[in-house]
Amino acid sequence: DDVRLLPGEEGGTSVFVVEYEDGCRYLGYTGRSVVRRLSELMAGPFVRGSDAFVREHGQRVPYLVYCVESGLDKRQAQQLRDRLVSEAPVGVYWADGATLTTSRCRLREGEPEAEVMSFAEWAKELGTQTNGENPE
Repeated sequence: DDVRLLPGEEGGTSVFVVEYEDGCRYLGYTGRSVVRRLSELMAGPFVRGSDAFVREHGQRVPYLVYCVESGLDKRQAQQLRDRLVSEAPVGVYWADGATLTTSRCRLREGEPEAEVMSFAEWAKELGTQTNGENPE
């Protein structure tokens, strides 16, 4: 089992930060490798241990992952993570126990409005795009 470790990561429980280019952050802790935990967080929506914020941000926004501290027990790691969340810099807002967002959050911008049409409208539109030919 090839386990990749981040600089500063060692045995015990590690506290880590996923810092996104838009200023948002996810702070977590794990007793396994941070890389493994991050892959769980970014897994599909029906995978236990995944996180929608991390997954969606990771798909849209460049990010950096780093280990804050390692070699802790679970209680120490949770306390450190909670302290880091509570000491968020000005302009970074607490979204939940592990997520911090900013006013520049790219997920807040939202997706472009979806075009809504009936099946008949869609078929007519498709027909005009294919020069009146019947599409397969």
